[in-house]
Amino acid sequence: FQKTGQWKQVKLIKKKIPTKEETEKAQKLGKELFGGILPPGAEETRASLQNEFSKWEKSLRTWSVLADTGKYPGGKEIVSGIKTLDALLHIKDTFEFIAQVNQKRDDLLDLAENMHDLSDFYVKQKPVWEKLRQAMSDFDDNKDLLVSHLEAGSAFARMQAILKAPAPYSMLKEVEGLINTVREANDALVAEKRKQAMAKLDEKIALFDPNKASPLYEKVVTPLHNLQQKVAEEASVPHISHYLSTLDELVDNAFKALTTQPPTTGKDEKKKTKTIKTVKLSTIVKK
Repeated sequence: FQKTGQWKQVKLIKKKIPTKEETEKAQKLGKELFGGILPPGAEETRASLQNEFSKWEKSLRTWSVLADTGKYPGGKEIVSGIKTLDALLHIKDTFEFIAQVNQKRDDLLDLAENMHDLSDFYVKQKPVWEKLRQAMSDFDDNKDLLVSHLEAGSAFARMQAILKAPAPYSMLKEVEGLINTVREANDALVAEKRKQAMAKLDEKIALFDPNKASPLYEKVVTPLHNLQQKVAEEASVPHISHYLSTLDELVDNAFKALTTQPPTTGKDEKKKTKTIKTVKLSTIVKK
């Protein structure tokens, strides 16, 4: 300032510095959250905590890609955690940062528990979760039969409950056994329905045995053999029932094809030719 009078307008603002007690409180919290001893000093404490919070936020944002689909758990906790961490990471002033960390102590401790569950799930348990989802998809067509099944009904209901649970982490250890129980019942239901369907198909195909000498035999029974192949490969009881609903129509069409003669093409008929006689002109001129 060139003029002495301008010095009267100058205000010196003393930078706020966290007290030793506040700094030590934040350091103690950091040890609870991350298990290590933080460096001494407020500035160093802020830098260390923000570094750890940044790692947490990066993980949460990675997991949110799956959670946002609604097919994976932890969405609510991930959104809340990112919001909390984002606010702390944008604080540059050490005094304000230390104060906010201590103020959000309970929220941060809750977040630490969530991070443990979420990390364990997305790093280790995700394959088990995806196996559960795939199994439920495989069983979906037969779910009405499985729900009422004497042995597999409760296991199927438990699988549904795990998929719907907001925090299924501790329940995932049950998944393997539940899937095996339900799959055994599902396979038995499908095998029994397939056996019944194959017997009925064999019975219908046998109706055409007297026509094996017919040149049309292979053609008319091929749709029935194709249906047998579909039934052999099908794992859905309702789909097998649907295939059987078309059986009578296929049989009727096959018999009609055997009894209906194809129209003649005329190729075997002798072509009629007109004979043209050559007559000399001199024979018809009057002499």
